[in-house]
Amino acid sequence: MRWWMKLIAALVAIALLLWLGWSMVGGFLKVFNGAALNDSEPDPMFAQEAELPTRPPELDAEQDAPDRPTLDDYVMEEGAPVDKTADELIREAQEKANS
Repeated sequence: MRWWMKLIAALVAIALLLWLGWSMVGGFLKVFNGAALNDSEPDPMFAQEAELPTRPPELDAEQDAPDRPTLDDYVMEEGAPVDKTADELIREAQEKANS
C-alpha cells in the first residue's frame, strides 16, 4: 500500500472518532441541561408532615393534670363473661347448627 492510502485511512478514522466523541458530548449536555432539578411536583408518597411548634414542658409544669380521663384512669370492663365450660359451649353450638 502506498503511504497516501494509509494517510487517508488514518484521517477517516480520526474523523469518525471525532464525530463519535462530539455526538457523545452533545448527548451528555442535552441530558444534563434538560434535567431540571426540583422542577417537577414532589411525590406525595414522600411528603413530610409539617412540624407544629409546641410549648416547652417547663411552661406546662404550672398547669394541673387534665380534667379529661386518661389511659391511666381506664378500667377494663368485662364485655361478656363466659361461665360455661368448653363442653357446654360445643353442645350449644351443635344445637344451634341442628336447629
